Amino acid sequence: MQASALLTGRAMKLAAMVCSLLLSPVALADVANLDSGLPIEIEDARPIERGEKALQLITRWERQRSGANLFVVEPQFQWGFAARSQVALTLHRLAGTADRTGNGDLRLQLMRQLHEETALLPAFAAFLRLDVPTGHESRGLDTTVRLAATKTLGAEPDTHQLHANVVWTRNAAPGVDERSQVRRLLVGYSTLLGERTAVLGDLIREEERSRGALGTIVELGLRRELSRETTLSLGVGAGHGGPEVSRWRLMAGLERSF
Repeated sequence: MQASALLTGRAMKLAAMVCSLLLSPVALADVANLDSGLPIEIEDARPIERGEKALQLITRWERQRSGANLFVVEPQFQWGFAARSQVALTLHRLAGTADRTGNGDLRLQLMRQLHEETALLPAFAAFLRLDVPTGHESRGLDTTVRLAATKTLGAEPDTHQLHANVVWTRNAAPGVDERSQVRRLLVGYSTLLGERTAVLGDLIREEERSRGALGTIVELGLRRELSRETTLSLGVGAGHGGPEVSRWRLMAGLERSF
């Protein structure tokens, strides 16, 4: 009788531990964590946890204002190799009737959180990305630096967050009509809706790669936790500007953490 009661007690403790793990706030971190392309382009200033790994599939279709169609597919691997630091390796694939320069490039990105959020100051992070010219008509090693800030305004974690990104890209081998430097400014907002869903949006003001052209894009997105390890992202965007700017864009992504 005592043995049976002991086993029952242990079973209840084990069940409680399993439930605690399944309902742990750590499981909700992925849906609130913002990565560029999942589904919108804004990045937050929070890295993944040390030792965590993630496989991501980023897809986007856009109808450019020139009338050309562009399909983007980017499989990506992320690894939190140290505290407050992560590295990502991406294969950049392009298809469609738009310019496909860079199709097949490998992208290596290092992210470091410089400052954790406090009551007064936002979180800050820096990103360094190298585009290795392994793709279609690629020339030179392009470099991108991104600075990100995130401030939580809600009383609960991951609610009513404001984000800002400043992005600078060095075009190592510009064409005759291309800029040698491209700059972008992004501002965004995100919040949790319940425990498994996040809504987000951003506004992008950018220089196009072609000289003299500017663009403005607005994006809206939804992130939904399908399971403790899997997150689905869906988004839509519209833009105004030069011929390379998206008139319309649809985004979808899938993320698996382990």
